[in-house]
Amino acid sequence: MEACRNEDFANVCLSRGIGPPYSTSAVQPYVDAGLQRYVVPFLAHVEGELAQSKLDYMPPKIAERKFDEITLGPSFRARFPITYQHLSRIAAEFLRADADAAWQNVGNSCRQAMLEFCNECAAQVDLKLADETKRGNVKAIARELIRAAHGTGRFATALETLIASIWDYAQPLTHRSNSTRDEALRMYLWTGLAISEVAELFDTRS
Repeated sequence: MEACRNEDFANVCLSRGIGPPYSTSAVQPYVDAGLQRYVVPFLAHVEGELAQSKLDYMPPKIAERKFDEITLGPSFRARFPITYQHLSRIAAEFLRADADAAWQNVGNSCRQAMLEFCNECAAQVDLKLADETKRGNVKAIARELIRAAHGTGRFATALETLIASIWDYAQPLTHRSNSTRDEALRMYLWTGLAISEVAELFDTRS
């Protein structure tokens, strides 16, 4: 490729012995050989890389990468081992067949994961909770964590509301015997993503 900056492609092939398996004085067979051995495979590789790059930004891949690299990655596991264990156990539930699963239990498990995360995160950053904040009050603890990392601006308020909504969504899911796999999966994804948002606030600050 570098040589083609200064020479015709035909000369590059001729001078480097790139050619057909037979002797000929015609130039085209040498050009064809160079194209088939180097140019076409290279373009196919580039095409594949571009296609993969595009696929990486499809919604399923974004969610998968978020969990693999952040929520269920080695860094998160080291910082929040108890939360990691809870999320991993929930993920394993989705390997069950519908007939063997009680999807409403995922709601309660997600709530427990959020509680464990709030406690782990508060301990890690040595957050002194307000006297009136109960140790099991996820909404209150999350609010204090967010404000400790990000103040009380619009972003902080929006994130507090998001976490509170996810927490509230888990309640009816837990108490409905006909909860579905898709509902449970959304609950799991929302829980993990909300947890990672708070965790990253402290990553950025440190």
